[in-house]
Amino acid sequence: MAVNEITVHATAEDVYAVLSDRTRYGDWVVGTERTMRGEGPWPEPGSELRYRTAGPIKLSDRTVVLEAEEPRRLRLKTRAWFAPDAEIIIELHEEDGWTRIRLEERPAHPLLNVLLGPLGHGLLGLRNAEALRRLQRLAEDRA
Repeated sequence: MAVNEITVHATAEDVYAVLSDRTRYGDWVVGTERTMRGEGPWPEPGSELRYRTAGPIKLSDRTVVLEAEEPRRLRLKTRAWFAPDAEIIIELHEEDGWTRIRLEERPAHPLLNVLLGPLGHGLLGLRNAEALRRLQRLAEDRA
């Protein structure tokens, strides 16, 4: 499991507005090149987002909303054809105009969580730290 946190100078509503904009997904999620249409009104539970991965091999993946508590929590499941599903929980805690964002990512299957080991979790942590920096810029620009 990889857990990352960042504090942003924006309200939880501003942060959640960025998370709720399906077209901005590729602007903050590392490894996403282009967002394509998905099913349902994002980010309502059951809705999904389709996107193309960055890099030399273009893959189409999707993310499904499992839970949404505007503007405090979003629980997602990524489904990539080449990798195990992952669960992502984003929690927003606002205080005095600042918002603490906590992002937790883990393989959906508990055994894979163990097999990933410290190196794999460390790499996920680096990727997610960059994602939070991007989300921070977008939310603060919005604010």
